[in-house]
Amino acid sequence: MGKIIIPKYRAQYRDQDGWHTVLWRGRPTNKAAEKWRNEMNRSFNAGGNNFVVSETRGIIIHVSAVRIIEQATKKCVAYVQAPMFEVV
Repeated sequence: MGKIIIPKYRAQYRDQDGWHTVLWRGRPTNKAAEKWRNEMNRSFNAGGNNFVVSETRGIIIHVSAVRIIEQATKKCVAYVQAPMFEVV
């Protein structure tokens, strides 16, 4: 049988529909989380890889917060949040 490997970190991000969980690869830092948040926001705009998701939902999805959780301890090791007003 196969071996189950639990990833060390997971990322949770918030958009207009609430919180979602994805696998986190890379260093769990605030700087990396902010870079990932900006890249995700760009991908949901026209011409981005995830634009079809925005079209399907009928809105341009905007990631407003990201937290990186260490799976073993369930501690938040990094957290970034969009500024109150952000030009998209």
